[in-house]
Amino acid sequence: ATRSENFLFFDSKTLVYDGVIETVGEIHHLLESFSENKLSLFLVARGFSNDVINTLAVNYNRGSLKIIPAKLLFSLESINSLKDFAIACDSEYIDSNSGKSISGLDFKDFKSVHHIEIDSKKCSVRNPRTSKNVLSLVFRINNQIKLSEIEDKKEILRKRVNCLSGRKTTVYLGEHLKNSKGITKDRLLSTVGILNTISRHGILNLKDIGETNLK
Repeated sequence: ATRSENFLFFDSKTLVYDGVIETVGEIHHLLESFSENKLSLFLVARGFSNDVINTLAVNYNRGSLKIIPAKLLFSLESINSLKDFAIACDSEYIDSNSGKSISGLDFKDFKSVHHIEIDSKKCSVRNPRTSKNVLSLVFRINNQIKLSEIEDKKEILRKRVNCLSGRKTTVYLGEHLKNSKGITKDRLLSTVGILNTISRHGILNLKDIGETNLK
């Protein structure tokens, strides 16, 4: 709607809503506040109606409002994503148990996030102010991984840790690989797995093994 493929914000306000924003009236007072004060808002929710999206897009294109809506795609792995995002951003978080409503929010209470970048595939956040809180959360999740005996649950928790970790690299395999794309991916995953094992446990000197051929 805005003909923009990605958005980059510095010192933007954030709001996380664990629900669907269906009408403009629900956020009308926020639209007025952010428009009058020339502030940007990153608005994350489970979903938005077309009317809300169109209203935000029209005002963004006019230059009168800088509110970017982000819809979280629901899956088993994303159950805690909204809460994790709110911790990383020190954001206002609203769900059925918070006792808050969007209509009762004051934009002056919103915290600013150092850096947010979003495109159609991912959202990246850098916020040094909350790094201790994020590290504490990662520590608790890692403890859950150690205590869990269910492999599927442990895998979901590991992915959650990966999303909270800044030490991450994303590798995209080009279409030029064609039929070899699958085997290239397998080899890459195997190599990364070996490096992870080495980083945790060190590396053996194969000369100490003796005559066994491990090549």
